[in-house]
Amino acid sequence: MKRALILGILGSAAAAVSSFGQGVVLFGNYGNSGPISGTAVTYANANVPAGKAGLTVGSDFSAELLYLSGASYVAIPSSIEAFLGTDGGGGVSGYTTPNNVIIPGTSVNGGGAAVSLEWEAFNNVAIGGDAIGTITGKSGPFTIVVGAASAPEAPDFTSATGFAGFTVSAAAPVPEPTTLALGGLGAAALMALRRRKA
Repeated sequence: MKRALILGILGSAAAAVSSFGQGVVLFGNYGNSGPISGTAVTYANANVPAGKAGLTVGSDFSAELLYLSGASYVAIPSSIEAFLGTDGGGGVSGYTTPNNVIIPGTSVNGGGAAVSLEWEAFNNVAIGGDAIGTITGKSGPFTIVVGAASAPEAPDFTSATGFAGFTVSAAAPVPEPTTLALGGLGAAALMALRRRKA
């Protein structure tokens, strides 16, 4: 009986540590009473589909949170959240509803830990934000002090933490190496032909 009681207490303590020991942020820029950041995510003015320049992004886009791990930012797949509304629809478009996201490698022992984050927005959840042909964009880095897993702080995606709205666009296509090589050979052949005529 004593052994079962002790094991039960230890199990509860372990569950409490796992629940309260990890750092969590409330990821999103739209709260119960309206926009939190004040700045929606929008299409850029160039490299976007016709008629979309400057419009807010809608529910065909998703947001993902990235955290600084070593020298690079790493995506947190569990953070993916669809934007609200429709492209250019005003109101809630350009915003996401806040959700608790655990930041890997963080804890809240001693009152929380500061973590450097970035937002990424993209229009192709199936293949991710870095795929060719995807319309995507990233915020600049900003810092938030994470909260406890059971009760994170209110979303701090505001200008006070360095978060600002950002734009999305299609990356300019990068030429294939064979295309560059053929272009170089063509230029060399033209130069050789020109010298021969001279």
